[in-house]
Amino acid sequence: MSHYARSKFESEKVVQQAEIDSAILRTIIIYGVVDDKQRSNVVIWTINSLRQQKNINVISDQMRSPTLAEDLADACLQAALKRATGIYHVSGSETMSILEMVNRTADFFQLDKKYIHPITTAQLNQPAKRPLLTGFNIDKAKRELNFQPHTLQQGLEIVKSQLEN
Repeated sequence: MSHYARSKFESEKVVQQAEIDSAILRTIIIYGVVDDKQRSNVVIWTINSLRQQKNINVISDQMRSPTLAEDLADACLQAALKRATGIYHVSGSETMSILEMVNRTADFFQLDKKYIHPITTAQLNQPAKRPLLTGFNIDKAKRELNFQPHTLQQGLEIVKSQLEN
């Protein structure tokens, strides 16, 4: 287990052992617009980099379920309003490679994909090891929190409208 994973696990244990009702919402690869519109997530990084015609190395063998920030915020709000307890997995419902996410973002925003260069996890040589597949079963969040995540396509439409404002 990596240091990052261990710290998350230990943090969850502290919350669970506290003598308070609590909900833990786990998520994956959050994307959306932030105030400064800088590299804060894969979608914004992709848009900014390709608009500036920068070459980007994108991991082709890691699978994730992209989560729109608004979906995560809604799940947190619902958990609070419903006084939910326990662990909830909150992510997008589609699982794809990071490369596919970047390519779909480029296509949506009609950006030149010639600057996208696929690489493997091994080639990236990240100091913190990451699993190749990270996905969740979000059925509990759907059932108990009425969680209805947007597809990546729908999320990109939201991002586009926010960037235009």
